[in-house]
Amino acid sequence: MTNSAFASAPRVRARSFVLKAAVVGAVAFAIGVPIAQGLMSFGLSPAAFASDGNQTLRAAPYAFSIWGVIYAALVAYGAYQAWPRTPNSALMGAVGWPAVVAIAACGLWILASAFDQRIATVIIIMLAAVTLARTVLPATTLAFSIRERIVVLWPLQLLAGWLTVASAINLLLVLTGYGVITEGSAPLAAGLGVLVLLGVGVWGVVRFSALAFAVPIAWGLAAVYVAEYAHRPFVALIAAAGALLIVFAGVALIVRLSAPSPSLSSNGRVLLFPRDLK
Repeated sequence: MTNSAFASAPRVRARSFVLKAAVVGAVAFAIGVPIAQGLMSFGLSPAAFASDGNQTLRAAPYAFSIWGVIYAALVAYGAYQAWPRTPNSALMGAVGWPAVVAIAACGLWILASAFDQRIATVIIIMLAAVTLARTVLPATTLAFSIRERIVVLWPLQLLAGWLTVASAINLLLVLTGYGVITEGSAPLAAGLGVLVLLGVGVWGVVRFSALAFAVPIAWGLAAVYVAEYAHRPFVALIAAAGALLIVFAGVALIVRLSAPSPSLSSNGRVLLFPRDLK
């Protein structure tokens, strides 16, 4: 090893430690803020915040139970970072800081909504969704182990997918609350919101093979169908069709990936997707 390599090694370890500590801190913050709000009852609850403006597009209340799965997945991701024997990898380095931003934003959104800062909620959640999605979707082309796929890639893709759903609903909610979306334009706005979610979900599966990203989008669209069927049947049916289309694309992806056996590149990397051969 050269002298420069010896000199840079401590800096690399220091940066790695800072990143891992930031991930753990972001996870603790994201989970701790809603717990603190529940215990101390400060500000508006997420349901109370949504009550002024949720006439345009709604999801059935059960849909938000997915946060339990997401929080559990983030705990696994944070614990993996905190484990001393966890090695550094290209995947963890690529998604690390965007993950810190997006995970911490979950807690910040709770605080912004609690104090009825509507514009801030839109900025926070959309920034989190875009920051994470633009990182974890291309990350499917990186080399990673099965363990990293389970405790790094999938939790972050799951979060990115649900933040995408929440961004659309949050934006429509705030625009409705400010009167930008009126009763007359609400059906069109709701339909466009559903179509955008459908397009993003299918794009995630077809372009990036990111099934964990698309699952919460399909879940959200199904919840929109349940909530809107009696109110706006046409929008509800579009949402149901969208959820089914994403599920179909996901099943097709699973069949395609399970058919051929993986091959090895010249450097021993497992080639999981056809674009890896390019």
